[in-house]
Amino acid sequence: MGLFFLYLYAYLIGSVPTGYILGHWIRKVDIRKYGSGNVGTSNVFIHIGKRWGILLGGIEFLLKGASPVWIGVLILGLDTQESSGVFLVDFLFGFHRDSFHLVGAALLAMVGNNWSVFLKFKGGRGLAVAGGALSTIALYECLICCVVSLFGYRFLKIPAGIITLACVLLLPFWVIVFGQANSVLCYCLGV
Repeated sequence: MGLFFLYLYAYLIGSVPTGYILGHWIRKVDIRKYGSGNVGTSNVFIHIGKRWGILLGGIEFLLKGASPVWIGVLILGLDTQESSGVFLVDFLFGFHRDSFHLVGAALLAMVGNNWSVFLKFKGGRGLAVAGGALSTIALYECLICCVVSLFGYRFLKIPAGIITLACVLLLPFWVIVFGQANSVLCYCLGV
């Protein structure tokens, strides 16, 4: 029963159209009528403002992406990783998490973000949500994605969409290199 409510929470928290709400609250605009037409972080960053885009990215990363995994670990005890002996480290970071249930919650949060029940099944692209979940399931791989993305975008001048796609496509490779569990590999393939 707890797993059902975790999955319901994950989908519904993912579905909350935070970019849409922020656009109406800050600029009194429908963000869907600008740029890419989605309600995601990058569209808000470009059309509402940088600081609002960064704020939205943080909200989506932590609240939508990471919180379903944290709830699964803390409340439902779904994590099967070995304890490091430091509670905060175990709670916040997924160095070697192994739970298909946590992966299900993470993917449902992303599905909710991308196909929001509140916006007639339209939404964002789910990058911030996927990153938040990835940081709690497989921290090393998340850090690699961040470093490669920033380096490629900043120094090699590769467009953000292309470098992001390359990082997402390479996620399964990095999961295998770091010897992560099959559940983490399934998450990366699901992203």
